[in-house]
Amino acid sequence: MRHFFIRILAPALCCALLVTVLGSCGPLQGAAASKAPSGAETAALSAGASLRALVLYDGALSDGSWEDVYSRLAQPLLLNLDYACADISETPDYSGFDLIYPDKSLAGSADRAEIRDGLMDYVENGGSLFLTNEFYDFFPAEFIGAAGFEKIDGCPTDLTFPQVGDDLGELQTILSDFAGLYAQFADYPELSRYDYGYGATVSSATPIVTCGSLALYTMNRYGGGYVFFTNPLLPNPYAITGFSLEPRNEAQTSLSNTTASCNQLLENAFASYISKQRWGYSLYRVFGSFGRPSMAWELHTEEITGLENGSGIVFGELCKEYDQVPSYTFIRSAYEWFLRAESVTYLLGNSDSELSYGMDFYENAYSSGTHVVSDGLWLSLARVENAGSYFIDYDSYDQRAYPSPADVDGDGNLDIVCGSSDGRFYSYDGLGFTDHLRTGAAKALRDASGRELLVQGYSAPALFDVNGDGRLDMVSGCMDGRVYWFSGNGDGTFEYEGLACNCLMESQTLPDVGDLDSDGCLDLVVGSNSGRLSVWYGSSPDRLTVNEETPVTVPEALGSWLSPRIADLDGSGKNGLAIGTRDGYVARLVPGGSRVFVHDGYITLDERNYKGNYNAKFGNNCVPAFADLNGDGKTDLLAGCLEYGMAYPIDSEYFPCADALAQEIDYILDNGFYLGLHFYTNRFASPQREKQELEYHMAALQHYGVPTDFIGTNQHTWYTSGLSQTQSLLSAWDAGLLWNSGFSPANNKHTAPQISPQNVIALPFFLIRDGARTILMQNCATLLYLDGGASGISAKYGMPVCIYYHCDFAAGDEAAARQDIEAAETFRRNYAYNFTGEHQLMTATAVAYNLGVFIEPAENGAIRISPRTLADDFALYDERYQNACGVRLSAGEALAGAALSVDADVWYAQGNDLYFSLNRPVLVSVGLREAETHIRQINIAAEVEGRPGGCAIRFLDGGMMQVTVDGEAATGSTGWRTQSYDGLTVFTKYGQADTIEIEYD
Repeated sequence: MRHFFIRILAPALCCALLVTVLGSCGPLQGAAASKAPSGAETAALSAGASLRALVLYDGALSDGSWEDVYSRLAQPLLLNLDYACADISETPDYSGFDLIYPDKSLAGSADRAEIRDGLMDYVENGGSLFLTNEFYDFFPAEFIGAAGFEKIDGCPTDLTFPQVGDDLGELQTILSDFAGLYAQFADYPELSRYDYGYGATVSSATPIVTCGSLALYTMNRYGGGYVFFTNPLLPNPYAITGFSLEPRNEAQTSLSNTTASCNQLLENAFASYISKQRWGYSLYRVFGSFGRPSMAWELHTEEITGLENGSGIVFGELCKEYDQVPSYTFIRSAYEWFLRAESVTYLLGNSDSELSYGMDFYENAYSSGTHVVSDGLWLSLARVENAGSYFIDYDSYDQRAYPSPADVDGDGNLDIVCGSSDGRFYSYDGLGFTDHLRTGAAKALRDASGRELLVQGYSAPALFDVNGDGRLDMVSGCMDGRVYWFSGNGDGTFEYEGLACNCLMESQTLPDVGDLDSDGCLDLVVGSNSGRLSVWYGSSPDRLTVNEETPVTVPEALGSWLSPRIADLDGSGKNGLAIGTRDGYVARLVPGGSRVFVHDGYITLDERNYKGNYNAKFGNNCVPAFADLNGDGKTDLLAGCLEYGMAYPIDSEYFPCADALAQEIDYILDNGFYLGLHFYTNRFASPQREKQELEYHMAALQHYGVPTDFIGTNQHTWYTSGLSQTQSLLSAWDAGLLWNSGFSPANNKHTAPQISPQNVIALPFFLIRDGARTILMQNCATLLYLDGGASGISAKYGMPVCIYYHCDFAAGDEAAARQDIEAAETFRRNYAYNFTGEHQLMTATAVAYNLGVFIEPAENGAIRISPRTLADDFALYDERYQNACGVRLSAGEALAGAALSVDADVWYAQGNDLYFSLNRPVLVSVGLREAETHIRQINIAAEVEGRPGGCAIRFLDGGMMQVTVDGEAATGSTGWRTQSYDGLTVFTKYGQADTIEIEYD
């Protein structure tokens, strides 16, 4: 068995301890806390060396903050750290604990003096305290190692970091990195105004971070133990940082991944410091297989053009050129980026007596309604390319479809005549109602001689018998401020008759005809896109007559787009006006007296739209119309608008790219690549809507043969519902999704996670509900393919890296995609990460939290570290990956100068850290040995068989398999690509699990 070595900085390594990860709350009993050993004691083997941490609180006074600390310690980064919690009212016994994290509630406890004395005795006898700033005057100043304290004015800046040893340097590095990121937070101007407590004038304590003459962080040796004094900068109370995501104060409006992770890092680093003082080292988890962290592409696929061009396949093949593996997530409703198109959708009525509608969850991606199907596709007319974000209602775009439903050709089916910004009239012959309202292809409306009818621009037809001959006629608005009319021939053709009304509007005219005031005469109502709305009340029951203009006063809140439709809005038998607005809403103007109308809200639905209200929202520039579309006797709502994206559910029979999508999915599955969900929701989505959306989404993937029993999700445009911090995350979990790889926390004030300082350090955690672990949260990394250096900070803490990327346009811009892939490759090489599939990254992360170790003495001063599986009954458990875990041994100053060797199958040394596999028990010993060629990295689960002069690695999973050898090596196994760089040999193969036999040169 080969032993490999790392020269650390240390005289001896020895210790025996059983390390588990167990939690408890309640009255506590235990053996006396052991004193921190001297250097001589460190050199001797010692049994029972696991650290036990206690979160201590006063339940009568606590705001729940202690639960956040406990939740972070209950998912410890350290392997040799157990945890428990206790209410001070239960008179807990501290003696069984090495570390205590007192909650701020103790500072106001009625038994303050007794608690203080008990904790001081505890430290005197070898225990250690992690003190938040609230305790600055709870203890005597000398206990903290201070001569006194002074109030800090505002958020401390211009920090200095005095020279300290490597052990304290771990704490100092975390604080330095966080302080640099904190000042870049989007909400820092607000954060900077909060209370940052007191700084210490140092006496006996070692300052770790200072601001001017005051120390913000100190470590003090008191008797046999240590006191770590902190500042509200970190652990920071001004964001949600507990793993149940519950807010504890008014400042905690949203999760900050960086803040939560740095709180967790600091709390664990204190335990690491104590571990190093006692035994010379600490053991950390590694979120990846065989002792190296994982990285994965997180490809969002949603754009119809990209599907048509096979961009996902193009990106996948580019990844293979660089020995990388793609991971895909698909939207349920694919759309065209930045497109806005004139479209017509509808909502079916729910009531016989009033206008009542429900949202169509199946098709409602970017419009509240169901789409009219024209010749097998969504009905749409003019298109505006590169038209900006869906989330902005641009006043500059005034296009819209202008539908008027009627049986134009007399065949008994409802037809639609539709106006457009191009000034033409489009006739859609009705084909009846099945699953959708269906029509034939668009035909130009013509006169009897076949000549096409049109107006100067922005045609706006309304169909009505305006001349009393029993045939449908048409009036139409125009962009010139006038209304024209066309007499009907009864066969679907019309004759131009000239001007119906010179409305003198310097804008589009948006007309309708009907009996508005219930006097039996036809009236003309005309809206505009300039804020004007007027009625020309008629004087004849048989034909439209235009008399004096009567302006209609509307609330300013309705805006400048006013598209009227005469309708009975409340079942009273009296007509009012339904007004389409710029925002895509339908306002209600009900009769309020003689020819007076009162704004009575909007047509609403049973679900909020993305703006946060219950209004039916049809894109922008809404044009409402009413008819019985499906023949059930109820009044349905038809709406023209300018719709974003023209989204299609991918399992709809009308989806135009089904064949291209199926080809891409076949490529992904045939290559063993990952495919998961790209989950659409919005800030105001209800739990019911999210439940339905996820059911639809899972069914859509299953429609294409995608397995959905072991997948995760990320959020479309990052949105999560703001109705609660956890709603969208738990909606995914309850739908059977096991992880989330990209999200914007609910109610956040910062930028998208891939470019946000609040997300630079995003360590994984299981979301806690009712005390139990649920979905695994691993937010995407800040972009590796942008400048700024943030990725180096992420890598420093071994964060699993999910690389957000839109591969939708790789086929059109292969050079850009290649450049970004190269940036990911540079990161992998610089930081020795393993590229895996997203599902493999998440599995390796989950089982890392499920790893325990047993450490026992071995011969000649060595220790044997054996892996332990803590549980096998959680959703992400995978025995293959559990048996492929690894650890990071962080050597402390007590081991300065020592050379550590390890007989692990896979290992990697970096500075004072030794990363190695725990696929079997491993010996770590002191003693310089000759370095030999060895396996440095294996990217996914495998079994390793050592052989003279080489090894055999049998992979237990597929997709992309990769082995990195430190040194020169070769293989005779078929199908493996070999690459050499920087003294490394890398073997890569794609496909199903296989075995490679390696010979070292």
